[in-house]
Amino acid sequence: MNHLSAICSGDGDLKSLTLDELRRRCQNAGQAFGLTWVEVMLLILVIVVAFFWLLAARTRANEDTGTVVGNTIEGVAYAAIGLVAGSGFGLFAAEIVPPHLLGIILVLVGLVALAFAIIGAATGDGDAGGRVAAVLLGVLLAAGVATIGVLGLAVPSGGAAGGDYEHYLNAVAIGFGLLGAFDGIVSALLRGPHWAVGWALVLVNSSWGFLGSILGLGTHLGSYLCWANDGAVERDNRKAYTLYRGGLTLRNEPGNRYAFTQGWVMSCDSAGALEVHEAIHVTQHFVLGPIYVVSHGIWDGLGALIGLIAGPAAGVGVSEGVTRMSYFNNPYEIMAYATHNGARQDTDKLIFPSPWSYIFMSLWIAGAIAASIALTVHWV
Repeated sequence: MNHLSAICSGDGDLKSLTLDELRRRCQNAGQAFGLTWVEVMLLILVIVVAFFWLLAARTRANEDTGTVVGNTIEGVAYAAIGLVAGSGFGLFAAEIVPPHLLGIILVLVGLVALAFAIIGAATGDGDAGGRVAAVLLGVLLAAGVATIGVLGLAVPSGGAAGGDYEHYLNAVAIGFGLLGAFDGIVSALLRGPHWAVGWALVLVNSSWGFLGSILGLGTHLGSYLCWANDGAVERDNRKAYTLYRGGLTLRNEPGNRYAFTQGWVMSCDSAGALEVHEAIHVTQHFVLGPIYVVSHGIWDGLGALIGLIAGPAAGVGVSEGVTRMSYFNNPYEIMAYATHNGARQDTDKLIFPSPWSYIFMSLWIAGAIAASIALTVHWV
């Protein structure tokens, strides 16, 4: 286990320290990225699970020997990288970010991931058993992530906080490590990233992209288990993401099935401009990591609130007002829509026209990055 005595500087009774004292004295990158005996045991476990899971899947599919061996090795490597990267980065991030803030974020992200599984189960055309399994696994995913968040929220702000803080740090290290390992195994199983870059993408996705990775797992559940033909997943896509051609969507109109991307998991029914649009979101996830998820979510909520009021006032109704403000005016959507001009009707009411939309996009994203850097410097 990760003990305060190995993390914190100075002497004395570490369990009696207040939260402020713990956060000031307990930031240790070297220790965070090392492996405790518990994490070593988990590493061996996920390697064994990955080995037999991939070997069984490829053998059952009657793949040739080269594919069986290569994909099994790929799965084992991704599982190991995911666990080490997720555990190390998660622990160090938890030492820097206030536990109450990270706790709130994790609870919300866990609930959103569950919502993706539920939406997939409610709208998918797959068999009933798969959709029930998606909801049950979504509950398990959300419960695990939310439990880590609740442990962060339970760390007392005043008085002795060492015991609760140590439990929280260990929950983060173990939980994020297991999530990273599982996501790595699934990406190998579905042959998402190309093997030549997959190891690097798993490393980034399980560490810097940990929030998007959780949402991506929810998207897997709402796609693979809920839609016919496993969500029409393209197992030989081999780019930089797992691609479903018939997976989760949040809006499905006649002749217009909206694409959907979370983390490096994409649901997009057509190639070309639409897939490029979604690939922009994957890039945003890899480059900005938690900044992307948090600032995207803040605008979603703020834009929806504005749309509730502005929609009826502009004569487009509540639903359309919310969609235009929270979705079409989302800075990250403005960037993605710039790859296929005309798809975003910026002459419609409430949709920011260019060049103002690009100015807003730049200011919002730059502001999110600047705020994140400033907060990190303050916390460190």
